[in-house]
Amino acid sequence: KYGDSALKPTRVFSQASTIEQLKVRIDDKLSRVRSSQADDDEDVIVDLIGYLILYLIALENDAASS
Repeated sequence: KYGDSALKPTRVFSQASTIEQLKVRIDDKLSRVRSSQADDDEDVIVDLIGYLILYLIALENDAASS
């Protein structure tokens, strides 16, 4: 749905690293799980799993480029 924006963000405002941006998204999803704030058309758990997978990929890419 969002293409590769998680691993290659546009960075219009934020200059945070890809890994840091994913951590923020994960924190947001965890906050929604904790407070039971989810829209009917949103599956927070599936989104969280997706962001965690992207986080692992980003970590692997970061380690490979070091």
